[in-house]
Amino acid sequence: MTIDLLSDDDTLWLETLVGVPFVSLSDGWIVFVWRRDAKRDSGECAAGSINTRTKKGGWVETGLDGQEVYYPMATALRKAQEWVIDSGFQLPSKYASWRQRNQAPSGLQVGLARRLNIVGAETFTKGRLSDEISIAFASKVLNHAMEG
Repeated sequence: MTIDLLSDDDTLWLETLVGVPFVSLSDGWIVFVWRRDAKRDSGECAAGSINTRTKKGGWVETGLDGQEVYYPMATALRKAQEWVIDSGFQLPSKYASWRQRNQAPSGLQVGLARRLNIVGAETFTKGRLSDEISIAFASKVLNHAMEG
């Protein structure tokens, strides 16, 4: 699901199946915003990054004690986006031209989606299926920690 966390921003933010906001980047990387108390309306959030392939990552900012630093949601979102730029990635745009076209997904995309148990993959547009695949990968690495 695409979410609009910052209405004046064109960055494509998605959510895992349990509601962890994230941005999908290249090479398996995601940057995410973690709510302190796991509630969707939590006011305190930390930003982190993780590679969905290697499971390596960390907090965008840590305190002197080495623990993650929590901020209001808007600040955590900004910190996450700054990390993306500082790390040499490009922020994905929800208005990218390829997303606006109603192109059918590729065969490779549909095959991957089926392996990830995404129902109805062949009926989605290329952009929508890309989002669903990103959600599946991010959910695998973030949902267990969020639920636990």
